[in-house]
Amino acid sequence: MRYFSFKFLNYSACLMLVIAFSGCSLLFPSPKKKLQSIESKYIQTQLKFDRTLENSFTNSQIDSLKESYEELYEDVNSLLEDIDQAEKEGKSTNIDKELVEYYRLRIQNKVVICGDLKD
Repeated sequence: MRYFSFKFLNYSACLMLVIAFSGCSLLFPSPKKKLQSIESKYIQTQLKFDRTLENSFTNSQIDSLKESYEELYEDVNSLLEDIDQAEKEGKSTNIDKELVEYYRLRIQNKVVICGDLKD
């Protein structure tokens, strides 16, 4: 009986550790996952942008697009900070920093375009 309870506690502890580590990965995603998320959001927002321009658009639609691009811009800046921090610590992120900066410039241009469309 004693062996069974010890073994059960061992499995319970392992299960709790697995849950804790998986929770941490959700709270603190890796730079690679952040980049994938940014790329996905960028494509979705770009499609929404293209559809909006094809039809007649309202200021509220443009505001919504601008907000989406501003959120993406914040995500990209956060990713760049993570990359810089990893470089300072001597860690490799396997992410092309120039690609992330390219996304930042594209997104920044879209924010400006949305502002111009509204005026």
